[in-house]
Amino acid sequence: MPELPEVETIVADLRPHLVGRTIVRCELNFPTIVRHPEPEEFVDAVVGMRIDSMGRRGKYILISLTPPHLWGGGGEAAGGAANNLQLVVHLGMTGQLRLVDPVAPLANHTHAVFFLDDGRQLRYR
Repeated sequence: MPELPEVETIVADLRPHLVGRTIVRCELNFPTIVRHPEPEEFVDAVVGMRIDSMGRRGKYILISLTPPHLWGGGGEAAGGAANNLQLVVHLGMTGQLRLVDPVAPLANHTHAVFFLDDGRQLRYR
């Protein structure tokens, strides 16, 4: 199981690459990993959202998402926090969260793929 230093390193490594990116598509290969809401609702909710911040709370990775109608001109969320979403990721025993080019082969047990507006993919396995 990743310990706190590993989780902090993952967040620190991904943050500069993810903040400001928009999720253009999401595929769940193992829908049961989504606990709330239902998987179909989850996909609909995250598509079109911009990643505004990334942090951690304990061993949980927190990814703050903002819908397009709340984007401000300066790159920050323009308010309306009630419409924001918080994606909470726990890596479990052997989980990984990786940012890859789309040509990279899909690893076994990849549970979710978030397609980003710059062509790269955030993969959770």
